[in-house]
Amino acid sequence: MSRRRALVLGLGALAVVLVVGAVGLLVVLRREPGPASIDAAVEEFGGSDPTAAPGGPPGARPRPPEGVYVYEGDGTESISILPGDHGQGPRLPGTVTHRAGGCWTFRVDLHEDHWQQWRYCPGGEDGRDLVEEGGTTFQAWDLGVAVVGNTSTFRCPDSVVVRADAEPGDRWDQECRGTSDSVSGTTVSAGPTRFVGEETVRVGDEDVPALHYHQVREMSDAQSGRQVEDFWFRASDGLPLRNTRSASIGSDSPVGAVTYAEEGEWRLTSLTPRT
Repeated sequence: MSRRRALVLGLGALAVVLVVGAVGLLVVLRREPGPASIDAAVEEFGGSDPTAAPGGPPGARPRPPEGVYVYEGDGTESISILPGDHGQGPRLPGTVTHRAGGCWTFRVDLHEDHWQQWRYCPGGEDGRDLVEEGGTTFQAWDLGVAVVGNTSTFRCPDSVVVRADAEPGDRWDQECRGTSDSVSGTTVSAGPTRFVGEETVRVGDEDVPALHYHQVREMSDAQSGRQVEDFWFRASDGLPLRNTRSASIGSDSPVGAVTYAEEGEWRLTSLTPRT
């Protein structure tokens, strides 16, 4: 990647790319990414893993049906060494794919150069909890004559995101650790998750029972900063219904301190996935 390095932070619910190096003429030539394609996501959907039997303990929380769900949303992302920002939305594909052991992945494409994927599994003694095992993130910045991007992977050894017996106001700590293929060292993302309570989210013409969780994550080691995020999961199977987030992440670089900022929201528009 020569002298332009992409520093990516995947926070389980967030990706951060910090581009460093000479920008000069490239800033003038850079191209803004287009919206993510729903049709392309459907074409790329490969279906379940051949070993993706239901798995999990008897009575475990079911998985959402597979396929590409359509979300609507908007947001912005920027890095301090480049002018302007990248827009997100207005329509976003969210893909559910079943995996072995009762696990599944959820991937949302915020635009054509930025996607985030979470790995979920049943947890707890009876499998009624939903555990985030980790995630993968890709984000790129197209500078016209070069595309600077990177993939990062985070692992969460004990990160319950939906707790079946939680009462409103209950909170617990989580920690994830991630590495990037273009940045040395490990980034630690840690902080509390709080169960706000049972709510309803309007999807099309239907009110869907939802579980609302609020997360605050502090980043340390390879990068530093703060992320605040809210998730609304369908109560029956954990399908993400809505998400709001804001983050400001800083990193040292050869050109000085660089800050990545993101704010956005997405919401499900239909309960029927495309396959």
